[in-house]
Amino acid sequence: CAFSSSGGWGGGNEITCLNILTILMNYGFLVFGITDYVGDKFTLHYGAVVAGEPREEEEIKACERLGERLAQWVLIYVDGKKEYLKNLKPEED
Repeated sequence: CAFSSSGGWGGGNEITCLNILTILMNYGFLVFGITDYVGDKFTLHYGAVVAGEPREEEEIKACERLGERLAQWVLIYVDGKKEYLKNLKPEED
């Protein structure tokens, strides 16, 4: 997963996340997308992208959702807990 923060919107966060994901794939890392919407028109298609410190509810939810999804993948692929597969579908807010 990828996270990027900058001083303002339009600071290249999305392209930074895409480049991080490309490098991770080059080294054989698992890369996954998150299609969930954490707020009105606020999603994590490229990873959690925040301008500055996460202050808005949607920004905090985006960071939390990314961490939750990463933890689920670790439980499934590292610990072998397949029962967590059902939790990977997008959540309704």
